[in-house]
Order: sequence, then structure tokens, then C-alpha cells
Amino acid sequence: MTNGTALRLHSLHNGAAQRGATTIQRSRDRRVTAAPVEEILESITDAFLALDAEGHLLYVNRQAERLMGSPRDDVIGLSLWELYPHLLSSRGYAEYQRVIRDKVEVEFEEYFPEWNAWLEVRGHPAPYGLTVYYRDVTRRKRSEEIHQALTTLASHDLRNALMLIRGSAQLLIEQLHRGPVDPQRIERQLQRVDRAALRMSAVIDDQIDLMHLERGVDLVPQRSRFDLVALLYRTVDAYQHSTDSHELVVETEADSLEGNWDLGRIERLVGNLLSNAIKYSPEGTKIRVSACRDHTAEGDFAAFSVEDHGMGIPASDLPHIFQRFYRASNVGPIHGSGIGLAGAHHIIELHGGRIDVVSHEGKGTVVTVALPFDPGDSAVG
Repeated sequence: MTNGTALRLHSLHNGAAQRGATTIQRSRDRRVTAAPVEEILESITDAFLALDAEGHLLYVNRQAERLMGSPRDDVIGLSLWELYPHLLSSRGYAEYQRVIRDKVEVEFEEYFPEWNAWLEVRGHPAPYGLTVYYRDVTRRKRSEEIHQALTTLASHDLRNALMLIRGSAQLLIEQLHRGPVDPQRIERQLQRVDRAALRMSAVIDDQIDLMHLERGVDLVPQRSRFDLVALLYRTVDAYQHSTDSHELVVETEADSLEGNWDLGRIERLVGNLLSNAIKYSPEGTKIRVSACRDHTAEGDFAAFSVEDHGMGIPASDLPHIFQRFYRASNVGPIHGSGIGLAGAHHIIELHGGRIDVVSHEGKGTVVTVALPFDPGDSAVG
């Protein structure tokens, strides 16, 4: 151990001993001999830190070293708050201060974006400062988030689609009972039913992909040849019929962009981006969809973007927007599950493409997607 890290038995507290481990007392009845503290701390499955009252690291066990991603010899003696300054505004910092100030034990769960992990944190007062145990509970939290996402979608997206289908069906029945029907009105109602059914299908397919990903099942794109420009016009037209408060327009430099991609997933991707643009933009604003052929050093791509003039994404949230279930800090009460952009990112990864987001809070967002052409693919325009 370095820097005097052979912490002695008498310097560690009883509360931590009950959790695995920082103190072992002799027991005649159980005939247990006190083992070296370092051996115990290195054998536990929790990440363990010992800090002084100012937050300097006194001890880092093997699990904590793995979690932090830095050799322990490089961080012993350094301030945890200087290593991770953003933690100063976290719940953890406030809880650690409470342990030191009030000499109380604390336990809480917190998401750590730098490690993309949910951790169960337990802090205990010690004569020199405090000890902290971290247990990775990401798998459990992800399961809870999936359950919540499914519940949210079932209670909102699917319910809304079902209500639209039922409402359209009731209108059709009333028109038939009233006598002669207007074929155009019937067609419009059936188109609404068709769009709602497609939306339900997309929501269900998104959830199936999500569950497969959480189970570690590799997704394989079901490729077929289609025209991306035609898909954009078709999807924009469908979403325009779903909103009277936004104007959706398509601007394209290419008459056609044909390639071998997964039609169902790309259609869902475009729909999710349009849905987000409508949801997070004020009424009366325009949403612009553009498309072009993008020539790069990496090859030719079919590129399209969705631009809105909505609330935008705070700069501090941008590094995390492709993480499943992550929602920007400024969305407030607006409904959402936090899986739209994460799902979009995975669909693009399946195709070997790119997705970029440029956003300014209070001004709007531009999401740009680039899909690689396979050899032999062509663009006309």
C-alpha cells in the first residue's frame, strides 16, 4: 500500500465493518482472527474510498480503481473534487459534507454520467473523514427504466393512437348510419386510422429493439432498396396531418437518394426526429427537413437533417443525449421516455452511419443523419 494506506483496525468505524468490511473484531465464539484490513478491502466487490475531511483520497481499493479508470497510485493524495469538479454540484457532495459535519451515515443512489453508471452510495463517518462504498446498480436501474418506459408508452403513445383509431371508427359508423357518405371523408378517416396504426407498430418495434439491446441481443438491419427522399416526403406528410400547430416542409437538393437500408427502422428514425421537433417547439413555428448527397473523404452518404426552432438542449446535456433514458434538464413537464435519440443513434450505428446534433438552448436544434451508400448505390438529382 502506498502513502500510509495500511489503515489500522482502530481507525475504521464499526458501521463500515457491518457492510463488509473496514473493521474486524476478534470473536472467541466464532473463532475469527482479524485479517489485514488491506486484504479485506481488496476482496470486497464494492468500490471503496477513504477520504479526509477535505476530500483527499487516502485509500482506493481495486474495484474503485477500475471504476475511476486511473491507477490508484496516481490519485492517492489528490482531491476527489479536483479530479471530478462537476461533483461539487451533485447530491453526493452534499451528502459527503453531511457525513463529516453531522457524523451520520448516508445511503443514496445517483447517476454518474462520466462512468455511464448508476451507483448505490453508502457513506460512513470516520475519525479522519469518511469512508464511501459504491455498488454498481446500473442493471437494476436499467430494468426499472425499461419498465417505466414501457408503462409511459402504454399509457401515453399507445393510448393516444388507440383513441384516435376508436374516434375515427365511431365517426365512420355515424356517417354510415346517416345515409349517403362522402368517399373523400371516408378516405381521410381511414388514412388517420392507418397513420395511428403505423405509429403503434413503430412504438412496439422500438420497445422490442430496446429489450433486445438490454439483453445483449445483436440487432441485424433488414436491408431493402428504397428511396430516402420519397420516405422523407411520405413521413413528413403523415406528421403534418397529425399537427395543425406546426408547419413541416421538405427541402432537398436531390430528386432521389436510393440505397439499401432497413426501411422499417429508418422510417421509425425519421418519425422519432419529427415527433421530437414537434414536441419541443412552440406552436406556429416551422420544422424543416432537408436532404442531399454528402461527399466526404470517407465516401458518399445520403444525408438528411431535421431542424426546429424550439427550446433547444442545454450545453451541459449534449454529451449525454444518446444515452438511453436520458432527458435534457430543461424539458420540464413535457412527456417523454428518453429513448428517442438513443434509439436513433443505435439505428445509425447499425448502418455504419453518423448522427450529429447541434443545439442552442432557447433557439432550436438541428439533427443531421448520414447513411452510407453501398457500392453500386446511386443518387439522382
